Amino acid sequence: MSSKSYLKSEILYALYQLDPAEFENFIGKIWHRIGWETNVTDHFNDDGVDIVAHRDDLFSQKHLIQAKRFGPDKEIAKHTVEKYSNLKETKEMADVVIIITTSSFTESAEQRASELNVKLVDGEALASYIIKTESFGIVEEYS
Repeated sequence: MSSKSYLKSEILYALYQLDPAEFENFIGKIWHRIGWETNVTDHFNDDGVDIVAHRDDLFSQKHLIQAKRFGPDKEIAKHTVEKYSNLKETKEMADVVIIITTSSFTESAEQRASELNVKLVDGEALASYIIKTESFGIVEEYS
């Protein structure tokens, strides 16, 4: 096993240990670290939006993020993508809906997300991004 895949597995293992609210806060901190203003919504009254991320560069951008902390054996299905896809239309001036998980997506979920322009981040991609951005301190803070 390469050291990079070992690091990914360590990161994912640490994220699996978080409760859902901690995972939402963790994702909020990751987005904040890369230059976004973030607001983690009330866990029990979020209307499907766990994190609102906003950035003003040349133009204003808003990401609506749904964070799903699941174990490695639970895939996110197509109906979940469809459920959250309409958030862009229901929330004012949202540019992107993103579903982030520690697990993975079914093939039909990935296909439907492509059709609906919903961005998906699975556990492998999230762990890779944490390595790329050297965000280990945030992982340690939550684990």
